[in-house]
Amino acid sequence: MVDVNDHDRRRFLKATGVAAAGFALPFSGTAAAGSGDAIDDAFDLSTSGLKEALVVFTSNAQVDRLRHLDLEDGFHGFEVLPIGYTRLTSDQIRTVADWPEVRYVQKNVELEYHNDDARETTGADAVHGDLGYTGSGAHSVVIDSGVDGDHPDLGDDLVHNWRYVNPLSSSDGTTWEDVGGVDSDDNGHGTHCSGSITGSGKKSDGEYEGLAPDADLTVYSAGLTLLIVKPVAAYDHLLSRVRAGETDVQVVSNSWGGNNGTDFDPDDAVNVATWHAFREGILPVFSAGNSGPGTNTLNQYATAPHVLGVAATDDRKTVTDFSSRGRSPDYDGPTNYDRKKALDNLREYHAADKTETEVDAGSYSGTVDVTGSEYHRWDAPKNAGYVEATLSWTPSAEDLDFYLHEGSKDGNVVASSASLNEPEALAGQIAGGETYYFEVRPFVDVVADYAVDFTAYEGINRDVTPMGLYRNGVGAPGKLVMSTLEPDDPLQAYYEDTETWYGRISGTSMSCPVTAGAATLLVDAYYQNHGEYPDPIDVLNTVETEAEDVHDSYTVESMGAGFVDAYDAVRRAESGDWGTFGTVKLVDD
Repeated sequence: MVDVNDHDRRRFLKATGVAAAGFALPFSGTAAAGSGDAIDDAFDLSTSGLKEALVVFTSNAQVDRLRHLDLEDGFHGFEVLPIGYTRLTSDQIRTVADWPEVRYVQKNVELEYHNDDARETTGADAVHGDLGYTGSGAHSVVIDSGVDGDHPDLGDDLVHNWRYVNPLSSSDGTTWEDVGGVDSDDNGHGTHCSGSITGSGKKSDGEYEGLAPDADLTVYSAGLTLLIVKPVAAYDHLLSRVRAGETDVQVVSNSWGGNNGTDFDPDDAVNVATWHAFREGILPVFSAGNSGPGTNTLNQYATAPHVLGVAATDDRKTVTDFSSRGRSPDYDGPTNYDRKKALDNLREYHAADKTETEVDAGSYSGTVDVTGSEYHRWDAPKNAGYVEATLSWTPSAEDLDFYLHEGSKDGNVVASSASLNEPEALAGQIAGGETYYFEVRPFVDVVADYAVDFTAYEGINRDVTPMGLYRNGVGAPGKLVMSTLEPDDPLQAYYEDTETWYGRISGTSMSCPVTAGAATLLVDAYYQNHGEYPDPIDVLNTVETEAEDVHDSYTVESMGAGFVDAYDAVRRAESGDWGTFGTVKLVDD
């Protein structure tokens, strides 16, 4: 595994004029029908004042277009994710939502933390004793309230203890600082979750050991107030380090979210972040939420088909009343329990919108200066449906922006690129047989020679309706789970016991890291025998395949495939006999 400390890597506010290096997989699929659809309903646009917002773009480079707005606090563009974080007026929110490259403008609302032995119940004890896997070849991440960096059970495995810094108030745009052995956890929630995965059991002679006690651990400390921007920033930072070769991570535990039962939204900033992680080879695991026993109460981030959602059980493997449920079969609205169907749908949503058949190509050149923009007319062939274009210029230190207008020079902008980089690149769907204008726009006082090169392709017309997974994946112990706490943590008061360095807490917050620990064991078993890390969908399918249908009371919306069986799942992983979509059997089947 690779994990190199690097305290010199920094992100910058684009208002300072410094570009951050980064790359993100572009989105395509079907964009919102209009600006109203692209604006989060949580905003009250009738009020004045600035509103914290996350602006989800099609690609990372497009985030820099925010610099054209008169932003009081500037903005923060993430390194990998196609998301900008800033404060906007109501009018600015409407303006941004009308940009063709913007998929969603989301309010930075607060999320919730989803607050004898899990090892024995899940079979992890037997994995340690009989099979010899303890997570030593794997690395798990916990995004939570923080961690006690010098807890005796956690210090040996804790690689990084990242604490959030608001980039809008940071002079250099930093989002995370590594505080090492400091206690970054104000209540103990994140410390408890971390111990369920990698706790060594040192202070209990091994009695309260975690499921993967020898795995590496990284914690992103979001503090007591969990705003959406914090987990998004955590995923961005993690992905940036993975792509830079500074760390290897295979599993992320997320014991937070909401319980509003809404439809799956692929353009939600959190779902964007977890999708990029999944594409990078990382399995996100999410708590179901604590709003049961009613149906349609599932954490909205657990409905994503690329994550593993986890319900909570008691020590008899019975689903707890508090554990959130998905949608029942008779729900009046979108209901789907088929992960493959939903995942294929999501891939199609993000797929390219063009064929490889070129129908036109060309170039333009000229000189742009302070007098204003230069325009070039292009009549698209009737069979054109998609265009890609680049704008290059000299001297490259100058700043030019690139737009494609429909119909006239001041027509609707259908594609644009306004980063601080040379060359600029734009791409987008077009209508064949229509007239378009490429605009080369100077930003501030600019004199530059430029060249525009474009290629048009046959387009793919796609109308994909996003499809969620409205059930839990599996269930795991979540009632009065014993795990690590610092002696003075407020959550020590949750349940009275005589343990100094541990405590019992209930919630799907507890079943989530238990399952993340089980997934970490699968990763370790495969890595130890095959020398490479598995695809996250293989780990997910295997956990679901080997889950047990223990009780007749289980329903598909409450328990999905059943109760986690770490032992049998690890046996499959060590041999490379992965579960598949076809081997997963839901409890109602």
